[in-house]
Amino acid sequence: MKINLPSIVLGALAISCAVMSGLLLTQEIGEINRKLPEDRQISYWWMYSEKYTRIKTEYRRLYPSGRIHTLGVIFELAAFAFFLLAVAAAGFFQMGR
Repeated sequence: MKINLPSIVLGALAISCAVMSGLLLTQEIGEINRKLPEDRQISYWWMYSEKYTRIKTEYRRLYPSGRIHTLGVIFELAAFAFFLLAVAAAGFFQMGR
């Protein structure tokens, strides 16, 4: 495995997409909290599967035509794809070398 320019560029794209997905999730929580009473608001700290499911459910309920969640998922998937391409470009999946 060796680091080369394509793997660096693809890795940078993966990181950029992951950061963008996180920023969109933060924006999504903010949009939800604007419409919820103080005692039902979602904390920005600590992410786990039940909380992520609640964010998705609340966002779809409060913003039926909202696109923030969809964009976040697209950036998340793009981050994984770019990461896989980066490690492939670095030769991680080559056998016998």
